[in-house]
Amino acid sequence: MIANVADYIVSPLAFGSAGNYAEVKSGHTQLCLYDALWHLPEPVCASLIDTERLHAECLADGISPDSYTRFELLALLAGHRALAAAGGLADARRTMLVLATTKGNVRHLSGDTGLSLLTTSANRIARALGIETDPVVVSNACISGADAQVEACRLLDSGECDTAVVIGADELTPFIVSGFQSFHALSAEPCRPFDDSRIGLNLGEAAAAMVLRRLSPADIEASGTLPWMLIGGAVRNDAWHISSPSKRGEGSALALKAAIGSYPTSELAFVNLHGTATPYNDDMESKALHAAQLLPVPVNGLKGYYGHTMGAAGLMETIISMHAVDDGTVLATRGFENMGVRYDVNVSNSNRSTDRKAFVKLISGFGGCNCAVLWSHRPEDVVSDAAGQRPIQSVKRLAEVHIDSSGHASYAASDADKTVEFDNVDGKTGAEYLTTLYRRHVGDYPKYFKMDILARLGIVAVELLLRDSPLPPLPERTSSLLTQPFGEREDVAVVLFNRTASHHADLHYQATIEREDDYFPSPSAFVYTLPNIVTGEIALRHGIHGETSFIVVDTEDWGMIERHAARLLSDRQVSYVITGWLEAPSETQFTATLRLYVRE
Repeated sequence: MIANVADYIVSPLAFGSAGNYAEVKSGHTQLCLYDALWHLPEPVCASLIDTERLHAECLADGISPDSYTRFELLALLAGHRALAAAGGLADARRTMLVLATTKGNVRHLSGDTGLSLLTTSANRIARALGIETDPVVVSNACISGADAQVEACRLLDSGECDTAVVIGADELTPFIVSGFQSFHALSAEPCRPFDDSRIGLNLGEAAAAMVLRRLSPADIEASGTLPWMLIGGAVRNDAWHISSPSKRGEGSALALKAAIGSYPTSELAFVNLHGTATPYNDDMESKALHAAQLLPVPVNGLKGYYGHTMGAAGLMETIISMHAVDDGTVLATRGFENMGVRYDVNVSNSNRSTDRKAFVKLISGFGGCNCAVLWSHRPEDVVSDAAGQRPIQSVKRLAEVHIDSSGHASYAASDADKTVEFDNVDGKTGAEYLTTLYRRHVGDYPKYFKMDILARLGIVAVELLLRDSPLPPLPERTSSLLTQPFGEREDVAVVLFNRTASHHADLHYQATIEREDDYFPSPSAFVYTLPNIVTGEIALRHGIHGETSFIVVDTEDWGMIERHAARLLSDRQVSYVITGWLEAPSETQFTATLRLYVRE
């Protein structure tokens, strides 16, 4: 059984999980309007952490504010105090850091480009915490903090580690705020989730940490306390649009159903929703709840207290929900007054009591990604085989494709021992060669020319990968979740890895906001600064509703990648995994090696 043995939250409301819960229960918020923040041309309603207090708290823990960036200090303080509450670091070589963030040290993009890499920050945080293993960074847009819980669970279940320190963190920067402003998604007033007068979201910053361990029933009995237990988790894609939630809510509905499984929904205290207060997101979530037959279950959203804290949101809101259930409370949705979504969700603007001991956290993000996690505090959910590792599936590679910027591309089918070299008769290199491959072997996806280099590389690589090893077709069917027939795939997962995330797109977007006299933030440029957008583009292109994610690590380690594919295929809903290394630091330097796996 995967258990949360300690946690800690750093936010504008309070330092500490219990303190944050008390502030939320009292209805407090730090959201306020900032005019000319960082000289941005538009005011922004946001909640910001006091930097002086952050530095003082770090010094009290022996963490030097001069040695780390502000983002790293947020993550470090949360992780350090969560570990202290868990009794310290048991084994540095059997502990892994799973860091969830959207943009990390993006504030330092214009200075030390090495410092702005997510892998650099993750390594600095891990070493400062005393962790000796290589960290994993989940950069899957706004669902990162929830997705990281799923990834940590898999690492623990497979025996890759004994302890997983999961940290979700993001700080507000001109880069992030201007990007959301470019979408006209922000409200200048405190947000109103699910309300009929809602006009947009607010932004916030936070860090949250959980210490997860695999415990047996005997461990739990010996401890004398019942921990919070992660019962299920799932990621699913809308396959609808890279920057707008699906009108039908199928990705969220599928994630909910996969995470809950056969768990009795009558035992759920509530579903904690994303609740961004944007018109489309809140309406989508009501449709997802309807499709997943969860409308009677109480729901709430916490964005009215914190704003949208991006990579921290999924983790912080999970921890707050744990404290709420422990207190027998369904927290109020601050800002909600009158129902403004398609279906009549069970939401309230006042705190309500509950005697249920389980809840679901649901969240969605750019790239069409959706994640749901089910946590329980019920004694009856401690089962006899809880500590047993889930059997890791033996995998078989069907095909591999390789593309690099030198002008070389090849395809290899494993069964037929067939290798195809794609001619480069024009001698093209870099982006020109990639375009040549697109024109010759794809050619029917004009959106290709609007994408950044990482997404273009991914689209072409997957097209070549599936060209001679296509996925078997699924029959047209009517889903039990949706009211319309669909033939898209929930049985395919797309999880990609690299070292530099979306660094090239980051530099491109940064150039649009660098100078006050030449300021033109572009939504189309901003969205590609999320590395998982490539997985969303692939899902959209091929109608894939299965799991999509982007993971940032230091090295191209195929042992690690194949083990990850095996963990995905241990989920019986997954039949195929498209995975591999997709690195594109520039238009002239890139490489892709992708593989298609099935169960052995």
